[in-house]
Amino acid sequence: MAGENSLAGCLRRFAKPEKLAAKEYSCSKYTKAHEAVKRLSIRKLPLVLGFQLKRFEHKATSKAVPKKIGTPVRFPASINIAPYMTLVMNNSGKDEASSYPGLETMYDYDFFAVINHEGQMDNGHSTNYAWLHDEWYHVDDEKSPVWTRTAYMCFYVKCHLDYKPYVKPTYRLARD
Repeated sequence: MAGENSLAGCLRRFAKPEKLAAKEYSCSKYTKAHEAVKRLSIRKLPLVLGFQLKRFEHKATSKAVPKKIGTPVRFPASINIAPYMTLVMNNSGKDEASSYPGLETMYDYDFFAVINHEGQMDNGHSTNYAWLHDEWYHVDDEKSPVWTRTAYMCFYVKCHLDYKPYVKPTYRLARD
């Protein structure tokens, strides 16, 4: 499916509701077993947002060495994280004006670094590419493209920093 091998596709799968069978879920509130829905979301945004991609597959029934996943994943130059936030998900379906608490730009991040791993799980070599002064640099300053099958972590920095060292931060509590 087009776009699914992208960071946005990974985030959509991360936040997709997952049905849990009665035998997979128990709750002290109910005495009788019942089905439930689990949904993951991001509660609080950091200044630097890191994503770790699943790059090894472990077969529970096999004693074989974990298999490396080499599927290329595209990282956009910038991303808006609002659709994956707890507050936004809790407000979805309500008044559109209130679906993005605060300024929409507060959810924007710019891509600035990626860590790659070549080799297997128990051995290999890691490299890093970072964006500096409008160019991508390899850790040894060798210019290199970012598109890679070996990426396993990528980093985004918040676009609009509202840093006020003299003000005590306050947070709006999100209820699940």
